[in-house]
Amino acid sequence: MISKPGIRFQFVCFILSSSLILNCLFSRWHTYSNEQIPLLQQCNTAIKIDRAPTDFIKFSEDLDLLKSFYLEDFQVGNENITSIEQIDEVDRRELTKCFKLLEKQILPYVEKKAIWPWAAPAKFNNLKSLKNTFKPGTKGVVICSCDKLFDFTINLIKGLFTAFNFELPILVVYIGEDDLSIGKRAYLHNMNVTTLDITEYFDNSVLKLKGFAVKPFAILAAPFEEVLFLDADTIFIQNPSKMFNDSEYQQEGLLLQKDRALHHWWTKQRLWFINNLPKPLSNKLINSDMYNGLTDHQIDSSLIVINKKLRLFSLLATCKMNMYEEREESFYKTFYGDKESFWLGAEMTREGYTILPLLPGVFGRFVDWDNELICGRQLMFDREGVPFYFNEGVLYDKTAPLEERLLLEVPTHYEYHGRWYEPKGHHRCLYSKGIEFSKEQVNRFDLLINMFKHIKIKGDTFKRP
Repeated sequence: MISKPGIRFQFVCFILSSSLILNCLFSRWHTYSNEQIPLLQQCNTAIKIDRAPTDFIKFSEDLDLLKSFYLEDFQVGNENITSIEQIDEVDRRELTKCFKLLEKQILPYVEKKAIWPWAAPAKFNNLKSLKNTFKPGTKGVVICSCDKLFDFTINLIKGLFTAFNFELPILVVYIGEDDLSIGKRAYLHNMNVTTLDITEYFDNSVLKLKGFAVKPFAILAAPFEEVLFLDADTIFIQNPSKMFNDSEYQQEGLLLQKDRALHHWWTKQRLWFINNLPKPLSNKLINSDMYNGLTDHQIDSSLIVINKKLRLFSLLATCKMNMYEEREESFYKTFYGDKESFWLGAEMTREGYTILPLLPGVFGRFVDWDNELICGRQLMFDREGVPFYFNEGVLYDKTAPLEERLLLEVPTHYEYHGRWYEPKGHHRCLYSKGIEFSKEQVNRFDLLINMFKHIKIKGDTFKRP
């Protein structure tokens, strides 16, 4: 006769052995299940491989995996799934765990950890929560500014308000408390313009943002689903918000502006394409002027229009090229600042984009000694070839000290693209008979130049005229 303690012992042994058998069976089944999800296998492989910050080929492969996970575009067995909810719960957890780790490895700036316990919580802690901050259907303007560029920023915004009865929301982005003073932020708020400190959104200990590099991160942090990015020193002859209605932009989700044709035969740029972009290279890239050595400047980032719902991963690739080590050790050594990163971000992710067809031209006046030499500034055109905008503000030299600033003369003529001639004492020149500006356009220039005269800086705030 078996005693009660003996019965209890046998029962416990039975339960434990049954549990062990079930776990073994489940483990075998689960291993088999994982083998049916190639994306999970690829993710597990990816997170174990060391990657150099400037290994853009590896980054593009990892970002492509992350894109497949977020868009729920992958196979399970022989079937393409339409929702991750179709996958077994355990596999779903495995996928989520792996891709959370991969995301942290390739996008280390997205989760901003609080330095102090009393610090404000992070705005978002992963790509999904970041994407959820884009308000569906919204459009807005993003401008990066600082104390040094503030008068240009005010001139741009006032020009938009005055000439076009501009109604789109405007967001001005800066890099930390020392970049844009409290008084200047208050001035913007009084104009119904919102401000955003990028260091409160992303981990700047990783990014070490300065200058050009902040642009793609400003676009990424903005709450708008569609963004019209403008450089602080741009001046518009037409309403820039018209670009949201551009048919090619609506199809592609990213609109870019060509840069001036200057210099040529820099082979290092072509080598960068070959060594850092996924193969095969696109026909758009291979047919570009920069790839063929005809210019050192392909894209001007003074105007960018992007639908972040459609082109989020292209923007993330652009951000990658503007991170600290990536830009200092590779990208900025090959290209001038951030400009080409928006174009190459789309190439890196094989996502669509469109570029306005015309190269910048020149606008200004004929010089005294030659009535066929127009000298002044570069002028951008819209898709139809109508003068659209220019940058570098309305000063002859925007880098000059305050007391030495000279305003541009009101221009009379312009000419379409060509190779620029740069005689001493002049910005840009083209030999041409010139095209005369309309009276309306001349009046617009006169208004903008005179408006700048009345923006006076005194200490930390602006004097109103």
